[in-house]
Amino acid sequence: MGDSPRERRLIDRMSIHVSTDGIGDEISFKRLKEMLDGYDTLLNIVSDEKSYDPDDKRASRPKPSEGKTTHAIYLAPAAKGCYCAEALLYDESDEPQARLSFAGGGFEPALSLIESVSNGEAEALAAQIPSRCARDQAVKEVENILPRGNERISVAVGEDGSERTELKRADLIDFASMRLATGEYIDGSIIARVVGVDFEAEKIGLRPTNGKKKFWVDYDPDIEDRLVSNRLRPMTVNCRYRYDINGDIDDVKDASGIEELDLRVVVVSEFEAGGETIRLKEPLSIEVGLDEDAGQVFIAECEPLGMVVFAEHQDEIRQEVLDDLAWRWSYIVNAPEETLAEDAVAARRNLLGLVGA
Repeated sequence: MGDSPRERRLIDRMSIHVSTDGIGDEISFKRLKEMLDGYDTLLNIVSDEKSYDPDDKRASRPKPSEGKTTHAIYLAPAAKGCYCAEALLYDESDEPQARLSFAGGGFEPALSLIESVSNGEAEALAAQIPSRCARDQAVKEVENILPRGNERISVAVGEDGSERTELKRADLIDFASMRLATGEYIDGSIIARVVGVDFEAEKIGLRPTNGKKKFWVDYDPDIEDRLVSNRLRPMTVNCRYRYDINGDIDDVKDASGIEELDLRVVVVSEFEAGGETIRLKEPLSIEVGLDEDAGQVFIAECEPLGMVVFAEHQDEIRQEVLDDLAWRWSYIVNAPEETLAEDAVAARRNLLGLVGA
């Protein structure tokens, strides 16, 4: 069976242009990733049907509705101090949706959210995103998206991208007045290390990966034999937890299951691009790891191809790799070499080498 991506139809695109006022100023990769992560989460929020439910009780980051729309963000090679990212929106339903989960369709709702937060319009924001937790998360992500210091950021929506909107500077906005408190516990799993065990009190000390806090929580006696042997190793912990307004894990309790985290290897022998199957000479193996900054996000990197993909769940990484390969084949391999930057030329040659073209 081939590694075919999901059937989908492109319905909108958005370009994000990031530059600096200072000649020769660099935009750090960490800052660029922060901005793109912000867009990624914001697009998830506006594509999630629960974001429009005023009775939504979740405290975790909203996720997109399955089977309807998805998006992907790709970073294009660019000149020093200047980057351009492209976000593509797909309809993945069995039949084209008469009404997409995007209120109004396309990327416009995401830009409308940014505008409402930028202008301090709390009532307009509440009308756009009735879900309280989704609204809080949206404010946080807009704060990451908007330009700081000497950054300049503009966005354009649509096929031709002719109308650009320059974003307002973050230091001109009172974000605190736009935030609301959340704090309800959710049932799920986190990635954490066991940093202490109190057998008498039947409590374990957990520190979420890259987290600053340690939490003492009750544990199920049935998992006692695994606690000491797996001490300090990354573990998947089934528990109840909540996030603070910054998206960090604020509290953990009631650990009901624990197992060692098994980071896998993604193996790809072929992928689909532009309606054709691209087969590799030899299977491509990419190790899955944990993102050093987030700690709760999985990452897969392939340096020769310039590929870095992220996913909240390890099972999603494979599809992200396939989607990235398809994009590189369509937008880099098929582009004239003289139009590409140096790093894109290297990625193009390496990918062609894997295919044997």
